[in-house]
Amino acid sequence: MMTKFVEEGAPALSTDQEEHFQMVHQGGYAYLTDETTLDVEMAKSCNLTSMQEQIFPMHYAFGFQNNSAYAEIFSQE
Repeated sequence: MMTKFVEEGAPALSTDQEEHFQMVHQGGYAYLTDETTLDVEMAKSCNLTSMQEQIFPMHYAFGFQNNSAYAEIFSQE
């Protein structure tokens, strides 16, 4: 069943954020995205709202080359 879902090009699998927001505007669809992306879209469209609760708190990481001077700076709390 999942294979058929993928082969039919299900819009929910799209990597295009605009496609997801278009489906939200059409109704009957919710889009889970990061807060910054949603804030930008909400600034363009006043008829959107967001949940106040965090579902998946996001953590970000930086990657540096070995022995990078920046690694120590960013590692300090």
